[in-house]
Amino acid sequence: MKTRIIVLILLSILAMQVIFSSKQKCAYYDEPFQISAGLYHIKYNDYRIEIQNPPLIRILTAIPLLFTNLTLKEEPKSHWTSFQKYTYGKEFLYKNNLGADTILFLSRLQILGLSILLGLLIFIWASKIFNDEKCGLFALAFYCFSPNILAFSGIAGTDLGITFFILLSLYAFKKYIDKPSLKNIIFSGVCLGLAFSSKFSAILLIPIFILFTILKKDIFRNLINIFLIFIIAFSIITIIYLGNLNLFIEGLKSVFGIMEQKGVLTFLNGNYSDNGFKTYYIFAFLIKSTLPVIILTILSILCFKKIPASSFDKFYILIPVLLFFAAASNSKTQIGLRYILPVYPLIFIYFSGFLKTKLSGVLHYLLYVLLGFHIFCSIKTYPHYLAYFNELIGGPKNGYKYLVDSNLDWGQDLKFLKKYLNNKNVNLVECYFGQGDTKYEGIKGQHILSGESSPDVDYTKKERTDLLAISATYFQGIYIGQTDVFGWLKTKKPIANIGYSILVYDITNDSESHQKLGDLFLYGLKNQEAAKKEYSRAKEILK
Repeated sequence: MKTRIIVLILLSILAMQVIFSSKQKCAYYDEPFQISAGLYHIKYNDYRIEIQNPPLIRILTAIPLLFTNLTLKEEPKSHWTSFQKYTYGKEFLYKNNLGADTILFLSRLQILGLSILLGLLIFIWASKIFNDEKCGLFALAFYCFSPNILAFSGIAGTDLGITFFILLSLYAFKKYIDKPSLKNIIFSGVCLGLAFSSKFSAILLIPIFILFTILKKDIFRNLINIFLIFIIAFSIITIIYLGNLNLFIEGLKSVFGIMEQKGVLTFLNGNYSDNGFKTYYIFAFLIKSTLPVIILTILSILCFKKIPASSFDKFYILIPVLLFFAAASNSKTQIGLRYILPVYPLIFIYFSGFLKTKLSGVLHYLLYVLLGFHIFCSIKTYPHYLAYFNELIGGPKNGYKYLVDSNLDWGQDLKFLKKYLNNKNVNLVECYFGQGDTKYEGIKGQHILSGESSPDVDYTKKERTDLLAISATYFQGIYIGQTDVFGWLKTKKPIANIGYSILVYDITNDSESHQKLGDLFLYGLKNQEAAKKEYSRAKEILK
């Protein structure tokens, strides 16, 4: 009973952290489209709007919206471009019968629910493998205070969902391996089908299942059983796709096609590549995991023999971790730690076995000290969990110097920018990366990527401060055409780092910045009126 109460308390703390932090965030980049597509799937039984990711998680996030009076503006075309999809999603979110914040809150709750189930599964598996509920509580505590887990538990996207279904599939298949009954065959097949219906990265489960089937005795019988598991999984996929398996196959092909093509431009520690970096995910793990997680991961691997579980059980946890790292590291699309998010629950389960090792009292005490520091890292980062970076690089304030995109900046901090600007008399020029709506959040200024000039920027009003706000992703030249677009700012110090994802510069008396902005407006964006304002301001400063 005492253990159950502790589990309930930990999961409740997880829920509170996620709810209170996510309510302070505007839409993350993928959310508007993911949510609108999910509602479209349900209302029109049509999945063509998005085939590169399976529909299950999107459908789950949209279920609460069925009980509202939301409308879908128009029937989308099949196989839209990314721009069309995101435009459709943004219009759905910000031009509807319900406030955007309410839509986001309702949709994010489903992901939080999956996160709670994932935490419960971690507790069950760790308790079972080490035959001690203390190990389960230890693993669960690390999970409930992991900044990366907390971040994606509050985002209406696929990453936390696939993490849950991958771990559930691994757990179900382990139950089958331990006891090859019909019930466990069905359970494993259903879980595998749900994983494949969540994200195509579930394909990595197939070699894992085959490998550990071969390692068991009675290979022939087990291969027949695994074939049955795949048949059941295929049946689940068919049901979720409403029988239209062509879309599933087409989506799978498109993902592999993208993987073979040139990847998106990746930023890593001042370097750029459109073919990816072999060290990207190792580096990201080392600077975006808390130091206690890194320490315990390394020590538990070095002390492999001392972890009190069978070698088979330990390899069953570690091999998927290695496979996910290897697959992600060889991908040409490297845009965030979220692609290896499934390794965290496995790592927490594995190193929780330290509690059962024959360590001295001092070393056992050290384990709880590490847990305490891990919890402190989470509390200190609230509510900016996505932007967490550890002490190896000086914390979140330096994160943008090493990684951007979904590691740090997914356009989530407009509300904090608005708070910063409150009661300030400013001329704001901003370059915002995201799907949030500056007008909805009450932010007035000149958007660099807009073709229209803003009357809110008036340099004739001398009492105003001139501010330049740039999302970290654009600051590093990602998704904006050239890596040196804002190169002149690299030697200047921002006066604020909003949510650790939006850099703010005071350019009131900075003629160089106004001149550069003028060039950007004139030659890059063909916005002559905005360019004229900047050139005039630059000349005025030089007088």
